[in-house]
Amino acid sequence: MNNSQRMSAGAIAATMLLLIAGCGEPKSPQQVDRDVANKQSEAAKDMAETRHDAVNDVTDARKDAEQKIRDANEQTAKAQSDLMLAAADAKYKVAMEQATSDHDIAVKQCEALAGDQQKACKDRASADLAAAQARADEVHSQHTPAQY
Repeated sequence: MNNSQRMSAGAIAATMLLLIAGCGEPKSPQQVDRDVANKQSEAAKDMAETRHDAVNDVTDARKDAEQKIRDANEQTAKAQSDLMLAAADAKYKVAMEQATSDHDIAVKQCEALAGDQQKACKDRASADLAAAQARADEVHSQHTPAQY
């Protein structure tokens, strides 16, 4: 080692000794009180901010959950309406098919008759069809949700 390197090493060693020696000295009670008061103030401020953030997080989560519940309720109501409409449509189709089939059979049976009897028979079959269609329309409208 040359002279300048020895002097640098010595300066570093001396600085280290001063730092180590200085670390072991106690602070004055006034300094400790100030440090403790500052740390307590910082901790209180941090706790207040954390509590405020936590309240905001819970409030935001509650609002999100409430919106999701409203959305789910709306979707459930729409699904129920869709189901009611599908059921009403299905009943209507069945009723109309039954009325049409009954009419077609009645008209075929009327062909065994002649003249005015056949005409009266077909008129009765047509009237029965119209009545069945009216009943099917009424049942359909009663079972169709209001928004449709």
